[in-house]
Amino acid sequence: MPELFQRPGSLETWYLDLDRAVEDAVGNGRNEFGDVLTAMEVMVPGSALAAWLLPRNEPQREVLSKEISKSLQAALKTLIPFSYFQDPDRLQQDAAAAALLVWASIPPCSSARLDGDGLILNETEKDYVYWDFPDPDLREKMVMNEKSTGRLRSALTAARDRLLACDKEEQRKRAQFFTADQAGKFQRMGLTEDPGEQLLGSLLFVEADLVKGAAAVLKDVAAFLEASPNQPLEAIERLAAFGADITDTFHRKLSSIYGADALRSLGGAVLLEAARVLDGSLSALRPRAMLSLTVLREQRRFQLPDFLGGKHPEEAEIALKQRLVSTA
Repeated sequence: MPELFQRPGSLETWYLDLDRAVEDAVGNGRNEFGDVLTAMEVMVPGSALAAWLLPRNEPQREVLSKEISKSLQAALKTLIPFSYFQDPDRLQQDAAAAALLVWASIPPCSSARLDGDGLILNETEKDYVYWDFPDPDLREKMVMNEKSTGRLRSALTAARDRLLACDKEEQRKRAQFFTADQAGKFQRMGLTEDPGEQLLGSLLFVEADLVKGAAAVLKDVAAFLEASPNQPLEAIERLAAFGADITDTFHRKLSSIYGADALRSLGGAVLLEAARVLDGSLSALRPRAMLSLTVLREQRRFQLPDFLGGKHPEEAEIALKQRLVSTA
């Protein structure tokens, strides 16, 4: 967002101006916005959809499916923790946080197998798009290997720094539990202790289901286009169904623990990340977006949950509206 502002303007200046405007409109005092409705609209070019509809033979699909798998894993491991840990109170040394941090530390790969005391990843001659996560020995090695441990230590250090910067003393005190030397404890919580072990399994299941689903969609789309090259409607409908499946899988397996916040953007993010792999010209694509903030008056009939159902408050119940638009 900082790049949206030309000098002498800045994101910090916008924050301050918004705070003053809300204070004038609502009278809550500084840094007290009250109830705010937030919506983000994102627009991507048609080429992101067209990337799925390009003709490809089976060897090409196999190679692309592996690359899509790794790209989607990287996106999921960024999006879900980012969303869940938006609230620093969720940075606890508990099963939910441990499973999520341990899962996110596993490097994205399309295949993995044990080789003595080591691991062999991403074998190109195999047609796998994900590793055999139900295998307990392989799962342990994927969690405990040097690269995963290094990634986890970095994540714990970042969490510690974030907690130390918090305003509340109780949050700052928790920073002592998020140090690099605590990595082993977090790994044990995710591997051998319930409910952490179960949560890690659910995260791996969802990840595997999504990347395998993307590979299946790529295959199905190719079949539809081969049968009706000038009628892509069935292929587009298959893509839409896949987007719905993403939402359903996440909701059934994870939303009760990790919330529905990430769920709202997960489907679109998955499809876009895959499109970047399918069409290299999209690798630097920056979607256009509009952020809308609606500050509500304290005295109103409008209920916040109704906003998620597509309803909007009456103008008389709105204290202030603000929009930020990114056009490039």
